Amino acid sequence: VVIDAFEESCWPELCELSIGGPAGADQDLATILRVLPSRRLASFDWSNDLLGPLTYNCLREVHFDHLQSLIIGECTGVTSAMVQEVLTSCVHLDIFDAPYIFVRDIATAPKPWGCLKLENLAIYIAKQEEDEVEWDGLVFRQISRLGRLQSLDLRRSPHIYDDPVRSDAILQLDTLDFCLPSSFSIKSSSENGSNDSSSVSGGDIRCWSSLIQMRQFSFDGDRQMLGIQEALWMTEHWRDLWCICGKFRGVESDDVDNLEKFFEEKGISYFD
Repeated sequence: VVIDAFEESCWPELCELSIGGPAGADQDLATILRVLPSRRLASFDWSNDLLGPLTYNCLREVHFDHLQSLIIGECTGVTSAMVQEVLTSCVHLDIFDAPYIFVRDIATAPKPWGCLKLENLAIYIAKQEEDEVEWDGLVFRQISRLGRLQSLDLRRSPHIYDDPVRSDAILQLDTLDFCLPSSFSIKSSSENGSNDSSSVSGGDIRCWSSLIQMRQFSFDGDRQMLGIQEALWMTEHWRDLWCICGKFRGVESDDVDNLEKFFEEKGISYFD
């Protein structure tokens, strides 16, 4: 029906597709994307079970140069290599929601991400046992280049009202450690003026001081030990921050009320 409508010159300027619920086969969707009259797919939201290889190949071959919003975070069939390719190739992308990406694929990629216009990124960054220690720093520094980023969601399952689409193998993997080094001091950092991301040689969350437009930050706190120091750092460097989602497990039970009061005084909504 859709292809017939295209052939009858309907929707010649169509550039956004949002598809949820039962849909046709991979080949059918790929055909629709390939014969899209405008040839300028700017937004694609695929809230379905499977993103098939034919559909993905069509996106890559025809629409990567135009995509500004790509929502595939609830899909199976999306691999880490696909996600890395999107982040490298889609230079106009400002919204990207994907299931996961491996630290290895970011750290060993021959080219940096080209999506420097990204404003909203939702993705789980997964570590594997054989990863090299310095790769985490490369990932932190790669994300630090996204200077327009306003929302960063790094949770395993950000779509809390839907069934998880990530495999158990992915869900069990660790992610980046967002804790500051034990030797770090907010006071000494401010006194020395070392809030520039270029001053961090090893590569950790301090690289993200460059993300000055950050408004929302979400993370999994179950395997992190973030405490008051990290909360202070975030509010010091992300001045537009208004929402944090994630448990600060490094905060003693007696200080939880103080943490919540601190965020409230800063005008920040906090959800753990």
